[in-house]
Amino acid sequence: MTGTITGHVIDARQEIPIEYSTIVLFTARDSSQVTGTITDVDGNFILSGLRPGRYYADISFIGYDVSHVDSIRLGRGSLTADLGTIRLAPSVIKMKDVDYVIERSPVEYQIDKKVVRVSKQPTAASGTAVDVLENVPSVSVDIEGNVSLRGSENFTVLIDGRPTILDPSEALQQIPASSIDNIEIITNPSAKYDPDGTSGIINVVLKKNRAATTSGMASGSYGTSGRYGGDVLVSRRFDHTNLTLGADYNIRDFDGFIYSETHTTVGGITHYNISDGSMARKGTSVGLRGSVEMNIGKHSWATFGGRWGTSSGGHDSELAYNTWVDTVAAHNRYTSDNNSDDNRDFASMFAEYRQGFRRKGHELSARLQSNWRSGDDVTRTQLIDKSGAITDGRKTTESEPSNRTDFHLDYTWPHGEEQKLEAGYQLRKWSSQEHNSFDVYDIGLGKYVPEPRYTNRINYDRDIHALFAEYSGKLGNLGYQGGLRGEYVDRYIALIDTTENYSLNRTDIYPSVHLSYQLPQRLQLMASYSRRINRPRSWFLEPFETWRDAYNVRRGNPNLDAEMVDSWELGYQMPVGPFSHSTELYYRVTHNLTEFVRDVYSEGVTLTTVDNVGTSYAFGAEIMFAGDLAKWWTVNLMGNLYDERIDSRLSLPGTDTEDFSWSSRLSSTFKLSPTTKYQVNGIYNSPEITSQGRSEAFYMTNMALEKTFMNRSLTAIFQVRDVFSTMRHTRLAEGAGLYSYSRFSLDSPLFSLTVRYNLNQYRERRQQQQQPSEDTGGDTDDMGDFLN
Repeated sequence: MTGTITGHVIDARQEIPIEYSTIVLFTARDSSQVTGTITDVDGNFILSGLRPGRYYADISFIGYDVSHVDSIRLGRGSLTADLGTIRLAPSVIKMKDVDYVIERSPVEYQIDKKVVRVSKQPTAASGTAVDVLENVPSVSVDIEGNVSLRGSENFTVLIDGRPTILDPSEALQQIPASSIDNIEIITNPSAKYDPDGTSGIINVVLKKNRAATTSGMASGSYGTSGRYGGDVLVSRRFDHTNLTLGADYNIRDFDGFIYSETHTTVGGITHYNISDGSMARKGTSVGLRGSVEMNIGKHSWATFGGRWGTSSGGHDSELAYNTWVDTVAAHNRYTSDNNSDDNRDFASMFAEYRQGFRRKGHELSARLQSNWRSGDDVTRTQLIDKSGAITDGRKTTESEPSNRTDFHLDYTWPHGEEQKLEAGYQLRKWSSQEHNSFDVYDIGLGKYVPEPRYTNRINYDRDIHALFAEYSGKLGNLGYQGGLRGEYVDRYIALIDTTENYSLNRTDIYPSVHLSYQLPQRLQLMASYSRRINRPRSWFLEPFETWRDAYNVRRGNPNLDAEMVDSWELGYQMPVGPFSHSTELYYRVTHNLTEFVRDVYSEGVTLTTVDNVGTSYAFGAEIMFAGDLAKWWTVNLMGNLYDERIDSRLSLPGTDTEDFSWSSRLSSTFKLSPTTKYQVNGIYNSPEITSQGRSEAFYMTNMALEKTFMNRSLTAIFQVRDVFSTMRHTRLAEGAGLYSYSRFSLDSPLFSLTVRYNLNQYRERRQQQQQPSEDTGGDTDDMGDFLN
């Protein structure tokens, strides 16, 4: 007969569960290690298969003191032992009557995800979720704010675990960093998640109040280049209800410089087009959000909430053009006045219900969510000669009202002591109506007139029905999870002004496997596999031509196939002296690789289409070291080594189809005093290839100085982004009869000041327990103390 030991691990200050804390069991006779495990999301753990005898246990987590439990007995009379609630206290070093609390790493590696602590990144305090992601592994951000996860822009964004109707990078640019608790990076999601997004999921967890009181936060920022904004969050927790309300307003403008060079060859004649000038990017957003969580019974909970937002953006540029052909000596010089305006409204409403049962973890839940968005994207390009007259003008207007509805019905059944079955049904409905119009400038009339050939309307509808089942458990030190997901897709595209339509009906299977093994000395091994999909965006499938400006035309491809991805990962985590260290190896095969393809449209004009160009094979390693070099100096070093081979039908003879690239992030935080920090971050991305060319290296340095006042209720952060003005993005594309080179750089460095104030009764309760002096305090997570 064998016995079991159970327990529950929580934070001693915040009284909340600590997930992934480590429990190691030893025999009392000779102190030899018997087994070990980690806690689940609720802080619970079970050690099973134990022989009768006397034991002791060590319970630990990074940044906390080790808790030691003696005199654990398993005998014939009782083969179970419940250690009860074990409270871990943050590690404290006493030094000259000042309490220094050891900080958690800004990036925590967990079994199936990485958790980014936003409060640990003062260099991103006045920015958005995109600025936070600049400093984390697996993610790269280009100068225009486009986010890539492990080299791919095809990923899924969730907000508090719920989908958004916005495109991934657009959604991340709408969320102020000051309203975020943490960001979860899930690179190999299990079968219970939607399989969309070839490289995984980025889940943004917004701040919430967990204290039984009223709490609040307000922040404001002001920076150069016309960047400023603010947000406010107020929460109230009652006995059975938690109410949260938030609002934000931000302007994110910046200036830059553009240089581009294009050569197109048609009929043996080469046309040259060189332009350079300045550009101003615009971005304004307003958002409101709220939620009500209610405990409506002993085992029943209901949550209602939503978010509304409006945004306007775009860019203005004034470029000097120099064009000529190789058969004529004369050059044509003129100015191009370009501007675009993107105005959009969006909203999301959701309702959730969870019904628990007598056994812990046994639960049935349902969620209904509705998202919608609307808006117009207007782009205008005018060519102006030396006399100031308009010689050519084009205006494109695109509108895309759309809505998305999600329904989830999930069931969780704990089986035995450590096994669990999860199963469910999910429905996703997407509908959009797109209208594209095109106007040209009539020189004789002196105004823009419609061009019917490029005016189109399209309806897009897609339903996805999914069933999934997932089983997880433990065998000694081995943890396992296996899942299978099946999806049926019904898609219909109709061109309103023609008789053309395109339909798709298909069924796909998505398996997933996750394994973990706990070794001595807190060494943990992990392995996983998942299959994922990247479905084409609606405008990727549009078969008609859309003029973007006087020299660029875009056309979709209704026969485009979805990308299918097989993804494997293998990793380990372990302490190395004063550092925590993790390494992850990953291998990803992308079938039906989708890329933008540039070709010659006409003399001096390029055509951009989208196509399945082949297969890519990517092998990489992510490495992280995090820890204290001194009591006042914390260092985080992250690196991603990435080797990719592209089998593309578009590659020209002699061009590279295999490339080794790498990126690194180095963050140093210096504790100048108990209330003052200085942080410097360095970012580097090496050159990367595409099927038609490459993008060049990208690097920059950011700095921030953080100072707290009024017993940490007031925080001021001064930031400098791109300190040495190295932030630029360069791209090269080549094809048959085509050479295209472009370079964009920011007007930097950028300076900003952010001030944040916390109204928090929970902080006072914590201080009564701790009783610190007025002028001391730990370097704890400012916002996490009451909103974590």
